[in-house]
Amino acid sequence: MVAYWIARAKINEPISYKKYMDVAGNIVETYGG
Repeated sequence: MVAYWIARAKINEPISYKKYMDVAGNIVETYGG
């Protein structure tokens, strides 16, 4: 099953967001995203 997620976000704390992205990218990649 294919799914797409499109979002628009305003980042208020770029340093905190980068920490999140460092972790989230690996999790998404683990599941084939």
